[in-house]
Amino acid sequence: MLSLSHNLLHVHIPKCAGTAVRQSLEAKGVGWQDSMGRSNDELFGAHWPAKAWKMTVDADTWDKLFKFAVIRHPGDMIVSEFHYLRDKVTPPSAHWIPPHIEFDEWMLEHVAVIGSNYIQELSNLTWWINTPLDAVYRYDELETAWEEICQRAGLPPGGLLVKNKTQHRPWQSYFEGRDDLIEIVRRRYADDFSQLGWEFA
Repeated sequence: MLSLSHNLLHVHIPKCAGTAVRQSLEAKGVGWQDSMGRSNDELFGAHWPAKAWKMTVDADTWDKLFKFAVIRHPGDMIVSEFHYLRDKVTPPSAHWIPPHIEFDEWMLEHVAVIGSNYIQELSNLTWWINTPLDAVYRYDELETAWEEICQRAGLPPGGLLVKNKTQHRPWQSYFEGRDDLIEIVRRRYADDFSQLGWEFA
């Protein structure tokens, strides 16, 4: 999300606390409009990779922006996405998951088979942050990172909201004793594991 009034760019990656970050910044007076007052949602939608955002402004404006993103362990992200699609999305959405479907079934019959073409929200993190940013923060360190985000954006500290949080057991438990599911995630997010240093603990 781009705010020219605050010289701020937040690359909103799905299932990486993007809604919480966006609404927390809005609560501090950040508006997401271009130079003509048009909203980001109206022009682009909420989710755009960094390289696409770079094409919307000139070089001087880009250099002035504080550009950041939040990333999340692929295993954690995919568990969150599963519960979001099963517990919060409703028909007729093409990505709705019926309540009787379990995580392993979804992984084996959909994510493993269709892979990257299944849903945009499952795109590699490296695809979203495909041009250099000023800061990339980890989801599990967001509370600490939030103070730095506020400071670098020239905003008062505190006020990080919690939004769209799915309720489920620790994400690691979904992969215990399931090397087949771990391998699906490793293949699906190969670039993220090699470039971002993720590991399955």
